[in-house]
Amino acid sequence: YFNIMIIIIVVVIKASHLCVLRDVLVVFFDIIFFTILYSVLLCRKEKTHTQSIRFVVYVVKVVVPKGVVFIPLFDQRRRDTHIMSSSKETTTTSGKNIVRPLENGAVVLAGELDGSAVDALLFDHHHHQGGDDTPGKEARIKSWLYLNRDDDDENENALCPKRKVVEARVRFKSIPIDGTSLKDAERLKTTLSTYMKEEFERPGVIQCSTATRAGIPYILHLAETLNLTFETAMNVAKDMELNVVTRENLVQFLKRSIKEKGGGGGKRSGGRNDDDDVVVVFRQLFERESSTYTYLLGCAETRECLLIDPVLETVERDLQVIDDLGLTLKLCVNTHCHADHITGSGEIKKLREGVKSVISKRAGAMADVLIDEGDVVEVGTSVKLKCLSTPGHTSGCVSLVLGDNTDVFTGDALLIRGCGRTDFQGGSSETLFDGVTRKLLGGLPDACKVWPAHDYKGRMMSTIGEEKRLNPRLGAGKTKEEFVQIMKDLNLPYPKKIDASLPRNLKCGAEE
Repeated sequence: YFNIMIIIIVVVIKASHLCVLRDVLVVFFDIIFFTILYSVLLCRKEKTHTQSIRFVVYVVKVVVPKGVVFIPLFDQRRRDTHIMSSSKETTTTSGKNIVRPLENGAVVLAGELDGSAVDALLFDHHHHQGGDDTPGKEARIKSWLYLNRDDDDENENALCPKRKVVEARVRFKSIPIDGTSLKDAERLKTTLSTYMKEEFERPGVIQCSTATRAGIPYILHLAETLNLTFETAMNVAKDMELNVVTRENLVQFLKRSIKEKGGGGGKRSGGRNDDDDVVVVFRQLFERESSTYTYLLGCAETRECLLIDPVLETVERDLQVIDDLGLTLKLCVNTHCHADHITGSGEIKKLREGVKSVISKRAGAMADVLIDEGDVVEVGTSVKLKCLSTPGHTSGCVSLVLGDNTDVFTGDALLIRGCGRTDFQGGSSETLFDGVTRKLLGGLPDACKVWPAHDYKGRMMSTIGEEKRLNPRLGAGKTKEEFVQIMKDLNLPYPKKIDASLPRNLKCGAEE
């Protein structure tokens, strides 16, 4: 019991310097692990309280700061994200100067900042020590949203950055958010949305006390701009590791504020924001065994639709969804000749007269329509998919870009934080790297939504900007040589369904 009391006291002391619950748990497990290890391996005879105290102090001072066990085991993704980020990110253990760059530094979520940290953000010098040399220099930041009260900004010791921001000729706005009560929620939501849409200019800073509430206006604006449902917006926030998802009352505020539209229902053309301008019916469907996403896109005017990457096992479900929505299926499009599942195209053609199958002419597979770079696949008046040849996973991979570059269906060429393997079916790491980095990451806008053919971690979508910054294989400034080596070192097993899937997929899913 004495040892347990020591551990609890140490965890409380360490936790007071941490701002993320996950970090507290990591520290706790580190201490527990090394205490047990010490007891089992080094203290087989009865140990004294003095020995216990000395060992726990050693763990806290030497082992825990290095995170030699549980941080590498359970926090790998966070460390990778920090390594991969091309933006400057600094988080001090005191709880102040929390800086969280997003979108390659175009948006910064910040907590309390001292004067030098404010200057560093404004003028982009990482080790700036004061304001003496800032006059006359043009600030990098264009706008600054402050979510605390600014009524004490005349106090030189106050943490409000208004004085420095205004002196730097940066647009400063204070919209206080009470993180406990969220008073007048509807008015607050309207105020934040209007500001982010009409006044917030990038690069910009959104600041509160701990960079938690700062996620509210950012996620609201992201959901409105990309037409996301609440569920999709939360998945994006979790994937970006925003603190706002850890506060239930803030999550509920976002749920009430984000209209149910976008990824679950329909898409808009031309990027307009009128509620009656939904012209593309859209559904993302999932096949569990192979973790494959099938996409349904339909024209709201003509009621014609197509499927991207249908799976044999879910044909009945997909056709029922189409019927429920009052649509007529015209095309089944495969992004490539799959090896991990049998396409549903052949079975659908048997069940629905007049449906045509589509695949790249470079895939070497049978289909009614063969497409290549620059071709447009369309149904109705609103669904127009431009074909981009992105081989490398297989020789016949294509990505399909919707409308004016708002969405891209990437097949296996670009996955969320990854890509398809390149060691069979005419695959080539060099070819995949060239195609994806040039045509997708380098050719589409950062806001373009990425809809992959697979995800094995429950993630539904990403954006080009996120993959540029966070993809550990193709993003974060990776060179072709680094990518080739990464793919070479994967040592993946032989696809378990390739022998059954590939022969049938070469014949549009038809049985032998």
